[in-house]
Amino acid sequence: SDAAMDDATNNVGVGYQALSGLTSGSDNTCIGRDAGAQISTGSSNVCIGKDAGDSLTVEVGLVCIGDDARQYINAGSNDSDGQIAIGYHSLAALTTGTGNTAIGYRAMDVEVGGNKSTAVGHNALTTQTTASTATVSNTAIGFEAGQSITSGTYNTMIGSETMSEAAANAITGSGNTTIGAVAGYVMEGVAAGNTLVGKSCGDIISTGTNNTIIGMNADPSGATGTNQTLVGYDCQGIGDNYAVIGDGATTRVYAADDVGATLYAGSATVETSDARIK
Repeated sequence: SDAAMDDATNNVGVGYQALSGLTSGSDNTCIGRDAGAQISTGSSNVCIGKDAGDSLTVEVGLVCIGDDARQYINAGSNDSDGQIAIGYHSLAALTTGTGNTAIGYRAMDVEVGGNKSTAVGHNALTTQTTASTATVSNTAIGFEAGQSITSGTYNTMIGSETMSEAAANAITGSGNTTIGAVAGYVMEGVAAGNTLVGKSCGDIISTGTNNTIIGMNADPSGATGTNQTLVGYDCQGIGDNYAVIGDGATTRVYAADDVGATLYAGSATVETSDARIK
């Protein structure tokens, strides 16, 4: 350390200027050129890689692994305690954001002030950015998962390339849940409230909203479809506010496994029996 240390204990600094600003912080491990270079009283931080965590000062319990990982954290703020950045340039632009976890090459690397997001995967949430401190709460797990999200919030994406076509298709909508490789792949703009489960599920949706689609290759009737409910492999929507069960090969739909349920539809009632309904 180049600073005057006062009871700093159990620290490990390896590399040029690593932990060079340490005064009384303890239990820090910093390896790499300028790793943790400005930590003064901060404790229990792990910084591995060139410039990893090099603007931390008083923070506690951060993990920064990879070149430039968590490089521009808000110096002097304990609000940043406990955040994790692992991977080249992960969380590199963060200044005021809190409660974030980024693991992977360039994961969440342009976010500035957003809170409570989790990005795991190569380029996951790589275009997400919030200028001022705000709760964003996006979760993206998978290769380029959520790559298209800019200012959208409360989205959950699990699977390779889900909601990820390109930054040019910026997603500003909120409340989407996509599970499965390339599910919701071309979503953009105000697309919101969609729940998509299955590989390639809902992959034609652009600005559609409030759709619930379950099944591999299942899609609404159009890119802007709204409030369509589809269940089954390759199930295709037939219009907004309609529900469809099964694809074109489906020949029967049973209500209850004993065929004994009653179906209700407005003022009409259909009671099932052994007789065929025609």
